[in-house]
Order: sequence, then structure tokens, then C-alpha cells
Amino acid sequence: MPAPNPDHLFEQADQLLAQISGAPRQTDLRRAISNAYYGVFHATLVAAANEVVGVTYRHTARYALVYRSVSHGALRELCVAVSKSTMPAKYRPYEPRKGFGDNIRAFAAAVGMSRNLLNG
Repeated sequence: MPAPNPDHLFEQADQLLAQISGAPRQTDLRRAISNAYYGVFHATLVAAANEVVGVTYRHTARYALVYRSVSHGALRELCVAVSKSTMPAKYRPYEPRKGFGDNIRAFAAAVGMSRNLLNG
């Protein structure tokens, strides 16, 4: 089964919200947030696999292995670590010398926030 297209998940979230008139139901909001989260998650997996394996190898078993090797829990744990002012010891060897930039910190916060909303 091919990986979901993140853009389709974002479009579906937008469509869900656009259909709401009046006070939104919690189920509609949660579904839209879930779609947005999964869009971010799958976009992250694509970016990781593209970086590690390469875009030209998208149809290989190696690409699929890298794509499928990231779990929601591992991504969340890493994002929580990046959001802290001091990285936990197990991640310090991989932290850039100048620390993570604003874009990475914003991404980490967005992933953490969306997961919290889903679990809340």
C-alpha cells in the first residue's frame, strides 16, 4: 500500500473545517486535528526517507524501510527533547553545535501540540 499523500490529509482537514457552520462539534475538530497531525507525520517520514535514501529511490524496499521505521512515539519523544532548553544526554551527540534553529523548534512544538490535542 502506498504511503498517504500529506497534502491530501491537509486538504481533508481544511474541507472538514470549511463544512462547519455554527459551533463546531468536538468530533469534527478532533478529526481535522488528526488529519493535520497525520499530514505532518507523513511529510516528516517522506523528508527523512528522502534525506537518508534519496528521492530517486522512492520505490525501493530500502526507502520503505526508512519511511516505516519512525514511530509516532519516537517522533514525539524527539520533539519534546528538541523543545527543551537543554537536550537530554542521549541526544546531545547529535545536536548541532549552535543548537536547533527556530524552524526546527517550531516544528517540534507543533508536533507536540497536535499530539497533545489528539490525546487530550
